Amino acid sequence: MHTFGVLFFFSLGVMAITMWGDRIYERLRQSKLRWEIWPLVAVLVGVGLAFASGFDMWAQWGVHIRTLWLGEALTGAALGGTAVALRSIVGFFLSLHRKFEDQAEVVERQELRRVA
Repeated sequence: MHTFGVLFFFSLGVMAITMWGDRIYERLRQSKLRWEIWPLVAVLVGVGLAFASGFDMWAQWGVHIRTLWLGEALTGAALGGTAVALRSIVGFFLSLHRKFEDQAEVVERQELRRVA
């Protein structure tokens, strides 16, 4: 259970770092082409984080991997994949929040009542 907690919180960190990078990328982007590099960046950041922290979730689960670096690389790929999934889930709930709590609609309703 401890391993799932570490994986989840590391994935949140990877998601935050890559979302921050995505905002900078969008501001610096000049062309109108949309390159979907976010999942690749998430996996690369996850692999870097796994190597930097020495986190090998496969060893903690007792799954034998041939070498230590391969276990850390696969852990990083899992971190990146989990971050991509979490980003989709968070985006879903943010879009629901915008749909149900649309501030423009609320202001329009209040202003139209005053005018009418």
